Amino acid sequence: MSENLAEAQRFWNNDDALMDTLIGGLVSPPLSQKFAADILANAKSFGLAAYDPAGPPQYLGGQFAMHLRKSKEIYVDSWLRGVASDFKYLICDQCAYCANRQQMDGVNLAATVADALLSSAAAMPIPLTTIGVYLVKKGILDQLCGCNQPKPN
Repeated sequence: MSENLAEAQRFWNNDDALMDTLIGGLVSPPLSQKFAADILANAKSFGLAAYDPAGPPQYLGGQFAMHLRKSKEIYVDSWLRGVASDFKYLICDQCAYCANRQQMDGVNLAATVADALLSSAAAMPIPLTTIGVYLVKKGILDQLCGCNQPKPN
């Protein structure tokens, strides 16, 4: 099994590892701090209790970590949708994404997308396999490439 395919399989089967890798590569500490500050500012504007910065992260009713994670996931999704749009011709046309998705399982399709991105010599701050897995699993490429027929089971 190729290294890309093994990595695609690992991320395909573990959504937490996939998102942790994407967040780790795309969300810098300053950006994470900005998300945290925005969450707290929004909470304060709604009159929710503030927090003790020296205390444990159990503030905002224990939901702060969930809100922070969701903010990071939204950022990652937006960034990856932009990447997909930038490489629409390469993925949709040159790699015949819609035709290939009818013939391949998700893992092999994600590895194929990662290989296509690699061939473009794109400088990405995260492993290309994670991009391929995310774009295929979320159906982003189905939508971007206009794949009309449902994928066979």
